Amino acid sequence: MPRSVWAICFAAVLLSGLLGQSFSATTVVVGPSTCKSTLKHYSTIQSAVSAVGWGTIVMVCPGSYPEQVIVNQPLTLEGVTDGTGNAAVITVPGLGLVQNGTSTSFGPVTVQLLVQNTVGVTIKDLVVDGSGGNCPAGSNRNVGIGVFDVGSANDGTTAATIANVVVRNDTACLGDGILADTSYITITGSDIHDVNQTAIDAYSAKYSITNNSIQRAHAYGIVLLNNAAGSVVSGKGTVNSQLWPRQIAPRRTTSISIAIVPC
Repeated sequence: MPRSVWAICFAAVLLSGLLGQSFSATTVVVGPSTCKSTLKHYSTIQSAVSAVGWGTIVMVCPGSYPEQVIVNQPLTLEGVTDGTGNAAVITVPGLGLVQNGTSTSFGPVTVQLLVQNTVGVTIKDLVVDGSGGNCPAGSNRNVGIGVFDVGSANDGTTAATIANVVVRNDTACLGDGILADTSYITITGSDIHDVNQTAIDAYSAKYSITNNSIQRAHAYGIVLLNNAAGSVVSGKGTVNSQLWPRQIAPRRTTSISIAIVPC
């Protein structure tokens, strides 16, 4: 089935499902029972994501979550702060990372938080920390947040949103902070630092990348490649990519291109 037809069918099914539900989204919680105690709780992020219905808000309480998470349905994954600076942090599992995704551009990859083959996903207020990460056999990249095959041209840059996240310490192997491939999404207000390769890779499709802070990305700050007309990189965020300092010039991409200039 052509991708555009699949996307239209998926959107129709999504709308039908949402119309059959209450307009008030269900909210569940990951973490200790003392955090938002009146709501249904899960012990891991993946168990919550796998159990809930479309459109659910999954709130993740402050703490460390040593797991790799895969999201393949519409939902919101939102970190909760406790007012003292503690955050919800996805960390490397005790037995190490495993190859769990396939990027059109990079092939087999290892992702800590993977969104794939869906629309209507929001990821916000979370920390993804690659400290202690290993290099799984057969994997071409280690990635903090991966977004693969999300949305279609009809979505513009709204098929998914990554907002106010921190991705850090992805220094094992070839490590990227955020890798978006063949997707139509927005990445905004986020902090990506201490990554082995590129802070934000955005390959094929269409992206809005605004107001992000990037530091110590050892190859490139932001890479756009094979993007549709209208992809945007802008904002007042800082870029400080050390060792091999590069950054993409803040500009509007109007054709298929890659634009990287020296700092």
